[in-house]
Amino acid sequence: MARTGRLDILVNSAGVFGMGAIVDLTPEDFDLVFAVNAKGTLLMIQGAVRQMMAQGTGGAIVTIASDAGRRPTPGAACYSASKAAAISISQVTALEFAAAGIRSNCIAPGIVRTPMWDHVETQFSAVLNVQPGSAEQAQVRLTPLGRMAEPEDLVEAAIMFASPASSYVTGQTLNVDGGMFCN
Repeated sequence: MARTGRLDILVNSAGVFGMGAIVDLTPEDFDLVFAVNAKGTLLMIQGAVRQMMAQGTGGAIVTIASDAGRRPTPGAACYSASKAAAISISQVTALEFAAAGIRSNCIAPGIVRTPMWDHVETQFSAVLNVQPGSAEQAQVRLTPLGRMAEPEDLVEAAIMFASPASSYVTGQTLNVDGGMFCN
């Protein structure tokens, strides 16, 4: 806003990860993951929608969720539920603000090579009681394209959702996961 005087696109991409069996999760585990992944998503969307409504010219919201929000991951109850909440918040936004020309969509990536993945892989390996690096290898084997995503793999999907190319698309979640979940 300070630079351009308007807001046309929001890309929600903040996220944290936490693992643990349901019986071992603490309220603090739940609160941290939901504070960032669900509440943070909601607060960013609220701010963007208010500005877009004031401008009266619509806009595009793209939320980076996770395939775990579409198909839960054992040992990642808080993360999976928080990303499902982010998808739901995005869909409700699509329904509530479609008439104002505000589109809201999600991207559901699979495993992405980021600094967060190093943390995720360490937790997965510990929970699964396997050698470090084994969780990544297992995920890559399950991915039809045979590799992890790079952050750049998500860029074109985000650009598509943010651009006029998707002017008739709202409330959708696009898997960008190398074919991991074909649904």
